[in-house]
Amino acid sequence: SGNRVTANAVARLCVVAAGSDSKRVHLPMRPGEPVHSVTQGDPATLEPLGYRPETSLPDGIKSTVEWYREHDTWQSELVPTTSAH
Repeated sequence: SGNRVTANAVARLCVVAAGSDSKRVHLPMRPGEPVHSVTQGDPATLEPLGYRPETSLPDGIKSTVEWYREHDTWQSELVPTTSAH
């Protein structure tokens, strides 16, 4: 979208979308860590490919959380189950 967003704002959106009461832990910033993140999608480059953003960040996070809830077995296809003998 080209809008600035902090990692803290994204974390807050994730907690809200998940309906969680998780607490965020704030640690000192590491050297070189960005304060904000901005998507760098250039409309002149993306438009010919047919890309037009249609989902806001909060809605995208919410639908991602919903997808993972609806597909809660996806990780079992990636990680083999081990049984203790």
